[in-house]
Amino acid sequence: YENLLFSICRFREVTGRYPLRITVVGFDFKKQRFLDLHRSAISFPFNNFSYVGLNAHAGGAVGFNQDRAEQGETSVIKAWAQDRYGCKDVNLYGKREMRNPFRRTVPYALAAPELQSLMEWCGPQAYAAPLPWIKVEDVNKKGVVLKVGEIK
Repeated sequence: YENLLFSICRFREVTGRYPLRITVVGFDFKKQRFLDLHRSAISFPFNNFSYVGLNAHAGGAVGFNQDRAEQGETSVIKAWAQDRYGCKDVNLYGKREMRNPFRRTVPYALAAPELQSLMEWCGPQAYAAPLPWIKVEDVNKKGVVLKVGEIK
């Protein structure tokens, strides 16, 4: 989730604008999580978001057990489905803390100030404030960002 959000912030920092389209490249077994959970947590339009899945089996990654990683992804998806911002579940939050032993803060609130409240959001309800990439015509009457072909 943070990789996606911080990538958007970095794009804004470098280009001065937010992306119109996003393509994520990652392991194929993470596709559902990015499309259904992380993308929707930031309300990025479905039709402007794509995921290119790579198969580690094909690349012969040494020391990486894709079968085990795929099995673990099942529980990870359940955790993210319950905690879409990864800030309440001890396993999701704990992984984030372990990656940051010196408790450094990210500078993206300066680079993308419009997203500071999203970066701090912890749910459990969906973040509902306006976001720079959402057009009014992409949102239905309930405030849900639509997928391609959905009825408003």
